[in-house]
Amino acid sequence: MAERFPDWSLRIYGEGPERPRLAAQIQRCGLGERVRLMGQTKEIRQVYLAGDIFCHPAAHEGFGLAMLEALACGLPVVAFSECQAAGELVQHAHNGLLASQAAGPAALADALGLLMSDAGLRERLAAMAPSSVTRFNRETFAASWCAVVDALCEHQPTKQPPARLVA
Repeated sequence: MAERFPDWSLRIYGEGPERPRLAAQIQRCGLGERVRLMGQTKEIRQVYLAGDIFCHPAAHEGFGLAMLEALACGLPVVAFSECQAAGELVQHAHNGLLASQAAGPAALADALGLLMSDAGLRERLAAMAPSSVTRFNRETFAASWCAVVDALCEHQPTKQPPARLVA
């Protein structure tokens, strides 16, 4: 992809045990000027706002907070369809693109290449991204929790004195 898209670069944020292996692979492939390991940041919103695409290559993710944040900031997401969190957050061809994990990394690369080469598609998906995650905004989230607590209060059995245990 580096040869097909010479104007694009990759920035990887975060820290973890794979960093040394990734750094070595970047060096081995001669991509040091194009692929950067950025480490942790406290300014992740600004990172998302400056980006064009958010790629989430994980096979498994319980809740995709990073994907949710990226979508809320207007980034189209590329991820594997088999990843549970991606399947819940990304609607293929609506706010991002889903690739088949069974087809391997090449499928993810193809989806990225499609967005990288088609500014119109990228802009359309980006425009839909924020509204696709409104169910997770603070007000909706708080209202959902209030509804759960209200339902629990309504179904609470009448109080009875505690049972006594005899040994």
